[in-house]
Amino acid sequence: MRAGVSWILLASLAFSCGDGTEGDRCAGVLCDQPPENTCLDGSTLRKYHTPGDCAADTGACVYGFSDEHCDHGCVAGRCMDEDRCRGIVCDEPEDNYCRDDSTLVQYEAIGDCVPETGACVYDSTEKDCQYGCQSGRCLDEDPCDGVICDQSHKPADTCKDESTLLSYGDTGTCDPSTGRCRYDSTELPCEHGCADGRCLGEKPVWGWVSVLELHSAVLNAPWFWNDGLRAIASEEAHWTRTLDHQLEVACTEVMAQGACSYFECEQTIPFWFCEPSCAWATEDCVQEGEQYVCRDMPANWDMGTISITGLAQDVQMTPDEDRFYSANAPAELFDQGDSVSVASTGGDLEPFSLETTGVATLVIDSNEVDLYGGEPATISWTPADSSARIVVLLESGHHFPSLPEAVIRCDVQDIDGQVEIPASFVDAFLQTDVATRSSHITRYHRETQTVSGGQIEFFLGSVQGLRLGLFP
Repeated sequence: MRAGVSWILLASLAFSCGDGTEGDRCAGVLCDQPPENTCLDGSTLRKYHTPGDCAADTGACVYGFSDEHCDHGCVAGRCMDEDRCRGIVCDEPEDNYCRDDSTLVQYEAIGDCVPETGACVYDSTEKDCQYGCQSGRCLDEDPCDGVICDQSHKPADTCKDESTLLSYGDTGTCDPSTGRCRYDSTELPCEHGCADGRCLGEKPVWGWVSVLELHSAVLNAPWFWNDGLRAIASEEAHWTRTLDHQLEVACTEVMAQGACSYFECEQTIPFWFCEPSCAWATEDCVQEGEQYVCRDMPANWDMGTISITGLAQDVQMTPDEDRFYSANAPAELFDQGDSVSVASTGGDLEPFSLETTGVATLVIDSNEVDLYGGEPATISWTPADSSARIVVLLESGHHFPSLPEAVIRCDVQDIDGQVEIPASFVDAFLQTDVATRSSHITRYHRETQTVSGGQIEFFLGSVQGLRLGLFP
């Protein structure tokens, strides 16, 4: 979970001097009424802090806030303390009943679990009974007439607990008293854990698929693997295989304020320090005593063929000899709202499929970002997608295969239209070696899926490069 401090200006809570003079606008202002906490999305909670500060030039209250990741989901302005729907199967609806002498109210056999409470709710429909309604059924009708209890109606498998899967058979039986299907269930032990209604596999997995319109941007990646269409799956995360925003893999967050974080990265030993040079794609050069030696990186998995559909041109990617995936693509890949899907055939892992929607082409006010010592910096864009987010990455240090020396990362809602980088971040950044790394801004959608013993991320976005002006 990452939390930071930021500020929101509430003009509606401003108080002016009672006599209308140009005196202290904050005299008598008590900033103790922050906005209500809100869910930015299904897993991110924005919490406002109190007391706030009064802005001297306006008399308005300014409240700090922090954005927190909710492991069990965000609902109604709060993180769920636990997964209250874990192990809950909603297949016990209320009894059907007669609303009047000729109307039957029927409940669906399968309901939905409410995350806030863990309770089940069921949809209902009304049916006209030609011969009358009595005791919760239409007279002279067989409730099971035409009912087919096949796989399409069975409850979804669910995790009873962290190591047990509750699995339902594909064929059920119709209850003649209600006309509902009943399915037998079986408890299956999950040796490597249970998540998202499935047993996890024995193979640890960390990976991603990216679909990026790069425009003027250049990724911090190897020259042969820096296209917008890429994919990788490994036994565990490694810094040479990350997307640019995945900084936690090799860097440390040393400052956080609002939507922005400041990362410092411990430098690695270049692969050519070892004699003979390490295979950069599969080996690390490490120091052991006075010697530099090559050590194997985490192994990459073969995901089979990866197909991406819904683009201006459908794409298929296959792995190279080191199991890196990439493909050339036109500059314009998708339009806002296009349904874009990615699916694999499996290979070393089970097949997976993910879907998201295209984002609007990112339009920014300027590709130039001037950083002045002692001053905050603002980056702005034209909002276009209420469901999308914006991530800004300002990087210092030398180009790949080196790690960055420092990175400023800001992640906000697209509708915000701008983000302010704190002056303390700017000052720290200006003290680093701002050399040859690329900085950029991305409007994105992100989806994830559990695969085997880990997770695959689908990251789709529109990217623009940023050029830094440095004024210590």
